[in-house]
Amino acid sequence: MNKYLIFLVLLVMSSNLYAINWIETKGDLRYVYKNRGDKSALSVIKLYYDGKFEELTYSEKDGKTFLKDREVGKFSISSKKVIFLNEQEKEIKEFHLGNNGKLYATRRDAYLKKDAYVYSKANRSNFEAPYYFHPYSNAIIDNPELADYIDLDGFFNHLTKYTLNDLEKFERVYSFIENRVIQTNKEKSVERTLEQVLFGKDRIISRDELVKYLDASCKRMNITSVIIDGLYKSNNQLDPEEHTWLTISSLNEYYLYDPELGDDWMNVDPSNFIYTHFPLDESFQFISEPISYSDFLALPILLPSKGCDPVAAFIPSNNVVEVNGVLEVLIDEVPSQIDIDMLRNNELMEYAEFDKVISGGKTLLSIPINDAFVDVHLTLNKELTIVYTVINNGKNNNVISEYYLNNRIRKQYNTSRKYSSNSKRYAITELRREALSGLDWYKAEALINNDLSHTLIKKAIEFYGIRDIPGDENNPTVLKFFRETGHEKIQSDEVSWCSVFISYCVKSLKGKYPTSATARSWLNYGKKVVHPKPGDLVIFWRESKNSWKGHVGIFLGFSSDKTQVITLGGNQDDAVQIMNYPKDQVLGYRRVIK
Repeated sequence: MNKYLIFLVLLVMSSNLYAINWIETKGDLRYVYKNRGDKSALSVIKLYYDGKFEELTYSEKDGKTFLKDREVGKFSISSKKVIFLNEQEKEIKEFHLGNNGKLYATRRDAYLKKDAYVYSKANRSNFEAPYYFHPYSNAIIDNPELADYIDLDGFFNHLTKYTLNDLEKFERVYSFIENRVIQTNKEKSVERTLEQVLFGKDRIISRDELVKYLDASCKRMNITSVIIDGLYKSNNQLDPEEHTWLTISSLNEYYLYDPELGDDWMNVDPSNFIYTHFPLDESFQFISEPISYSDFLALPILLPSKGCDPVAAFIPSNNVVEVNGVLEVLIDEVPSQIDIDMLRNNELMEYAEFDKVISGGKTLLSIPINDAFVDVHLTLNKELTIVYTVINNGKNNNVISEYYLNNRIRKQYNTSRKYSSNSKRYAITELRREALSGLDWYKAEALINNDLSHTLIKKAIEFYGIRDIPGDENNPTVLKFFRETGHEKIQSDEVSWCSVFISYCVKSLKGKYPTSATARSWLNYGKKVVHPKPGDLVIFWRESKNSWKGHVGIFLGFSSDKTQVITLGGNQDDAVQIMNYPKDQVLGYRRVIK
């Protein structure tokens, strides 16, 4: 491949920002600069992907730089020459492309590959920033001697001219400053202006000064920002010194930034931020229910990634957890990915596989703990990490079971109403409307009584929450229950599917199931039992004892007053879930899976 083709490839591969691709010559700066004979002026030639060029000439006077001339037109490549045409498409200049990919004033220079090629580094001694800087690297032409004279407002306007809102402005400036300055743990004793920090010779700042200079930048751009003083904790230890961070407000929303901690702490949701940052002024917590200092100290460490969603509720909610061989964590969501790191003295260690149970839109993790003292890092969806300090001292941690008990939904069956797939058969108290589902409650009991370990229950739990879809659309999983149990002709999830759901689960466990899709057909399968156990089937009559209609589900137990049968099944209020049914409507109990 010759150098001519290389130059064309460079044109195509140039960076694309705001529909403009900036041209880079091989081995040189990211811009095309041309020095004129007049050392008091500087020409910058910009080549664009669409074949256009722009030549801007600057001059310096009284410590200020101003645009002296602007010329635009088209360029083309012909016979190893780059030809510049004005707006009337008349040739105004040309440069020659050498075999080294650089451009020269004459063909002879290109052939000899002289060092004095046309496009070279601009003479920085006569000019201050800014003129142009690369959209990604933010490399700029500047003169540290003139830092005090820079037009800072003009610079910020140029840097943020393509941003859409205050947050984008702030993050663009943050990215520039982070790449521009050198951060150190050593405090600077000399007070400096923002201009001196950004463009002077000494661009070294202490880490805690970064917040101050970002705030000053916001003020210059009319962005509402406040420096927040508070406390910060990491690795379950409180930093003894006061910590500062920044809040940006836009359209009555508040966004939190801690640039000292790095990119992951930029624009963190307040509900995530409060786990590690405690503002001295309570109003800067920006959460619906502010917490106390003692509550803050007790919270676990939460490590977010940039822009991640607010953390779902989880328990335990303490940073130090005492356990008896197993750490249990309940998360009020179903993460697509869960990663666990276990550390002892800050060193990664091996651990046994953890168990995961999903029910009612919640996830229960059981993590074996074999050491006396470990740190557990629980990462959800590669976005958010919960850090626990776990003490394995033989104490049972009942916080999850207690949570279930305290938030139990009380269900009441209206016995005066006949059973139908569309009727509401229970009422949820307003106070516990958002509490845990019935399945969660019985799963909590199972943690204590171990009475829900039956394989048929476990299989049915896998489909908890599956429901038919109102209207013409059909849930493919429900149709699968019909198809896999010999009822391929049924193509609607509106057809009663309680029996085929049980058939599908029993088939998965290599058990026998009826060819009929009616619930009462289960009365002829399995072994008849008088005293049912969790995992047995229970068959009910619907409308009347003499009707062919019925319902079948998996027996879990009786209500405390022994009048209701607690059942896990399909098509229970149109879904796979836990429901109560009157005991006096039971036709029989059958044991189909031992």
